[in-house]
Amino acid sequence: MLLWFAGLSILVVANVFRSTGLDYRFVALGALLPLLVDVPVGHRAVGHALIFPVGLFVAVMLVTTGRPRLLRRRLLCVPIGVFVGLVLSGAFTQDHVFLAARLVGGAPRGIRGPRGVLVDRRSVRPLPPRAPTRVLACRSAPGR
Repeated sequence: MLLWFAGLSILVVANVFRSTGLDYRFVALGALLPLLVDVPVGHRAVGHALIFPVGLFVAVMLVTTGRPRLLRRRLLCVPIGVFVGLVLSGAFTQDHVFLAARLVGGAPRGIRGPRGVLVDRRSVRPLPPRAPTRVLACRSAPGR
């Protein structure tokens, strides 16, 4: 499984960016980082949320302000690897984790509606009583 994330992330980044200036060791580390962050929790949590790589990207940009350009280029490979790792793990298929609803306190509270769609309890209203339906005879068009 580690080779899936590390190897495929290097392959994807090499084919997309086609740059010799990338440090693929940091890309592989970044692809494994969501797994390492979520190990103590035991399930997909902070490491598989979209806010994690975005926050990591912002942190790298702020920390490397005024530092050598080579350092910034190498450290930016980590959030790039995290983004690729999230794609490879399929984190986007669990939107309640990926969009960090549980992390910011907006956990989905509701009931399952038709076809398993999560419906907010406040928006559920009882249906109005159904009027009795009558079957009307249909006349065919004249000349048929």
